[in-house]
Amino acid sequence: MLSVLLLLVAGGPETPPQDEAVRIIEKAVAAQGQPNTKGEVATRITGQWKVGNATNHYVSTFRPPNSLHVVQTWVVGEREERAVHVFDGKSGWKLAAGKTSEFTSTELECMKEMNARGGILALENLTDPKQVRLTLLPELKEKDEVYVGVRVQREDCPDTYLYFSKRTYFLCGVTGKKRTPDGESQDVFEYRSEYKEFGGKMFATRTTTKVGDVVRVEEIEKVEFIPVKDVQHLFAKP
Repeated sequence: MLSVLLLLVAGGPETPPQDEAVRIIEKAVAAQGQPNTKGEVATRITGQWKVGNATNHYVSTFRPPNSLHVVQTWVVGEREERAVHVFDGKSGWKLAAGKTSEFTSTELECMKEMNARGGILALENLTDPKQVRLTLLPELKEKDEVYVGVRVQREDCPDTYLYFSKRTYFLCGVTGKKRTPDGESQDVFEYRSEYKEFGGKMFATRTTTKVGDVVRVEEIEKVEFIPVKDVQHLFAKP
C-alpha cells in the first residue's frame, strides 16, 4: 500500500464531489466502532515509534475537542531523557531538562496543523458538510485489495487524501502535506495496518510514515478511554 501511495501526485485526476464520498466516510466510521464508555472521555494512547535505530516511547492523551498532552521518553547513552508537550488548541508549552517554555511560533503552527490533521483522521469529524468538503477519488488496486479514496478539504489544514479498504472500510492510506519543525512543508505518506479493538473501537496498531527520505514506524501498545475530569490536571502548566 505504501508503494502505491508513493506513486500518487496530490491534486491528480479525480471525479467531481458526490454523495458516494460521504457514504464512504459513514461506512468507515461504522467500521471503526465507538468506545464502550458513557459521557465525555479522553483518549490515551501508549506506544513507540522508530526511526532507523532510534526508538521513542510515548504516552499521548487527547482531550476533546482539541487539546493534546504528550510525554516522550528516549535513551541517550545510558541516560533516559523525557519531554512533555502540551497544546490546548490555541497555545502550547513544553517541559524538557527541568525547564518549562512556550512553544515557538513555528512549533505552534506545526502543532495546530498536526491537531487539525488529527481531527480529520478521527473520521467522525468529517460528516459535517459545513466544516469539510469531500471529493470521491479513483479506486486504487494492489494485488487482491481494492482501496476507495476521499479527498478532504478544510480551511485549517492542507488537503488530505484518505484511502480505505473496500473490504473492511478501515483507513489504510493517508497522503498530504505536513509541516516540519523547521517550518518546511513536505509530502507525507502513511500506511496503517494491523487493526485491533480497544474498548469497542478499532485502531491501527502499526503505522508506517514516510516524510521526505525519513521513514518512521509507529506501534500502538495500548489505548484507554478516560473520563475527561480525570485528565484535566495534565493541562495545567507547572
